[in-house]
Amino acid sequence: MNDAAFLRNRTVRLILAWLLPFPVCVVQWILWDKLQPVVWFFFFLVVSVAPLIGGLWGGIGATLISALLAWYFFVPPQLSFGYENPGSIISLLVFIGAGVVMSIFQERLRQSEQKLERDIAERKATEQRLRESEERFRLVVENSPSPIGIWDETGLLRYISPAIEPVFGFSPDEMVRRAAYVYALADELEGVQLTPELMAQYGLSHMPNSAKWLTMMKTVQYCARNPGEKVVADELMFSQVSGLRDLQFIHQGFARRASGSEVVTIVYDLTEHRTLERMLTESNAALEDQVAVRTVELTAALERLAQANQAKDEFMAAVSHELRTPLTGVLGLSEALQEQIIGPLNERQLRYVRSIRESGDHLLTLVNSILHYTALVGGNVTIRHERCNLGEIASTAVRTIRVSAEKKGLAVALDVDPPDLTVISDAGVFTKC
Repeated sequence: MNDAAFLRNRTVRLILAWLLPFPVCVVQWILWDKLQPVVWFFFFLVVSVAPLIGGLWGGIGATLISALLAWYFFVPPQLSFGYENPGSIISLLVFIGAGVVMSIFQERLRQSEQKLERDIAERKATEQRLRESEERFRLVVENSPSPIGIWDETGLLRYISPAIEPVFGFSPDEMVRRAAYVYALADELEGVQLTPELMAQYGLSHMPNSAKWLTMMKTVQYCARNPGEKVVADELMFSQVSGLRDLQFIHQGFARRASGSEVVTIVYDLTEHRTLERMLTESNAALEDQVAVRTVELTAALERLAQANQAKDEFMAAVSHELRTPLTGVLGLSEALQEQIIGPLNERQLRYVRSIRESGDHLLTLVNSILHYTALVGGNVTIRHERCNLGEIASTAVRTIRVSAEKKGLAVALDVDPPDLTVISDAGVFTKC
């Protein structure tokens, strides 16, 4: 009901309560010959009913209207507001007081009833929310891929979700029964090492995880004493389905207002994950071993290659030195023959001598280049990094080969653009090469 409708309804009820004394007055006037001198008989019914209709102010208004009507019509002298007996004033005040008290009482009773209705509605809503919350919790727990267990504060397993069956091969009810059996023996087995003989004595041979359950109960009791604290434990436990399983248990206690505390346990089956981790670790270790072996092999190969290169460079340097000495003699003799110091040569002989001289110069250039290379490789030459004019370097190179080129009828041209182009290098190395 909206506010406007509520106000209209309240106004209507208030008007009805205030109008109630008039029909009662009419009835009493009709029956007055039989009722007199009982003035307030019917009007007491009004002050009882009016608060139920119009509330507090409806009851008080009806009381005052009833008092005026009764005083005017029925208190002697009738049809006036005078009085003959002073007791009439007292009866009037008693009536008004009784009407006000009745109105207040009815209003308090109505408010109490409304409050009770609100409380009942809130309680029902709370119960509905609680049922919905429990239903959601049940759906989450029962459909969780990881088993979820609930223990009481003494370490007794009260509930385990259906996801436990694929892990251990037992239904939830069977797991609870097995846990209760171990729980019943907890005091007797306190501090005792469970040997196969002792397990057979206590009927635990079919429960290979009994020792782990006893340890877990101690952990649960600790969590129950320390609500909110989380305890993580890794255990290897036997499964009827797939042998040893690598499980992780996460326990956490929480306090309940009425019934002490409980502990919730979530079980994660990490068998496949841990197996993959071990395989990856082993694979990494094997790979590291292979890399180490290969590194040793490569290091040895590099050392052998360095030794071979050094031997090659030493050989080339030695051969070059050995070649340059006789080559210098050959070039000296060819130069003497070309200049005809020893005696005149005919044209054919001069052509042969020039060929010998050119080949010797070319061979000497190659030998000098080899020697320069071996010196560079051996670190015997220091290369300077400085700014050099590329045009000057090119001019030097052209001057070096110009004579030989002209003898062969070749023209050498030099064009450097821009003329002031510079590079960072060693100009001496360029000229030697």
